[in-house]
Amino acid sequence: MQGIRRQKNKQRQADHSLKNWPHVIRGKTQTGVFYGMKLAYNKCSNRVMANIVDVAFLGGIKRRLENNLSYSASKFAVVGMTKSWALEYGRKKIRINAACAPDFPIRLVRKLLAASPGYGR
Repeated sequence: MQGIRRQKNKQRQADHSLKNWPHVIRGKTQTGVFYGMKLAYNKCSNRVMANIVDVAFLGGIKRRLENNLSYSASKFAVVGMTKSWALEYGRKKIRINAACAPDFPIRLVRKLLAASPGYGR
C-alpha cells in the first residue's frame, strides 16, 4: 500500500491551505486501509475466530514530526482506524492489530545498496 511520502519542502502546520486539506484526509493511506479492512472483515465475519493485521509505521507514532502534517496525519490514521475496528469487532472474536514497522535509516540503506551492486535486482 502506497502512503504519503515525507515532503522535502516541508510546510509549517498552519501554512497548509484549506484547499489542500481534503487531499490530506482522502490520502491513499486512509483509503487503502479502509478498503483493506472492509474486505478483510467481509472475509472473516462468518468465522468463529479471525485475525486482521494492518501495517503501520512506528515513526509516525513515536517520533516528533515537525512540519509534516500530511505524513503524521496518515500514519496516525492507520493506527486510529485499526483501534476503532478492533474495539467494534473484538466482541465478535475478530482480533485486529497494527504491526508497526520501525523508522529505517535511509542513508545507511542507500550506502549498503551502493556498496552491493546488483543486490535486490
